[in-house]
Amino acid sequence: MKKARFDDLCSIIDVGFTSDDIMTVDFHAHPFGVNNSDDAMYIKAHGDSYYVKPRSWWKDLKSRVMITTTEELVAQVASRINKTSDHKWIPQIRVHRLDDEEFVAPDCIRLRRDKRASKGKIDDLVQDRLADGMDFAISDMAQGSKSSVSSHISARGRNDLQNRNISTVLTFLSKDEFARLNVIAQRFGIEGIYQKHYRDRLNQAVGRNRGLRKNHATPYEHEIIVSPTLHRCLGGTSFFGSGRYPAYLTS
Repeated sequence: MKKARFDDLCSIIDVGFTSDDIMTVDFHAHPFGVNNSDDAMYIKAHGDSYYVKPRSWWKDLKSRVMITTTEELVAQVASRINKTSDHKWIPQIRVHRLDDEEFVAPDCIRLRRDKRASKGKIDDLVQDRLADGMDFAISDMAQGSKSSVSSHISARGRNDLQNRNISTVLTFLSKDEFARLNVIAQRFGIEGIYQKHYRDRLNQAVGRNRGLRKNHATPYEHEIIVSPTLHRCLGGTSFFGSGRYPAYLTS
């Protein structure tokens, strides 16, 4: 476990957590995965406790604040962040969606199902794709040179990948990622939170060389790679074939 620095501890104290902010992971309220046995990774997180508390720093400012985001989950939390004791939402934050088809036309990409999109074999998968004409890979588990491999977090916002052919590999959530999303879903009443998380992750990755960054004269390729199990877990074609970047299976 990473040790907390003094500044980290000060930041935690400043939030002012109380016992009312404790949320307990409830696997059955928001399940994920296909293995529901007692020793399954996500089942083991059931009952773990996390502090979840919304911040409201913008209310103390003397000017109107505009926050822009491309992530649906962030927008969902923002629209539900002020919840009263009688479960009514106070619209102190107005959320305007600009991702409908009238604003952004769908940009279709390729989808591959590959059993190697998992922790044990992902390095072999990424190296195969790089050797087969792809220039860059985005994945949270793959190892490699920074010039050709990046995590999802590190790739966010990058503008230097526009002229690269990219493979994005989606993998299962870690135990901690699952737990955090689970308690956020409970705290803010968000359904389908795991799909929203993956949609945001997919949109961020594909947006590195498609969408508004797409070179229409010489468009570069972007492919999504996912294991058959995760593909099924997220909803299959109904999930991957929709959204800003519909992805369709290819051989």
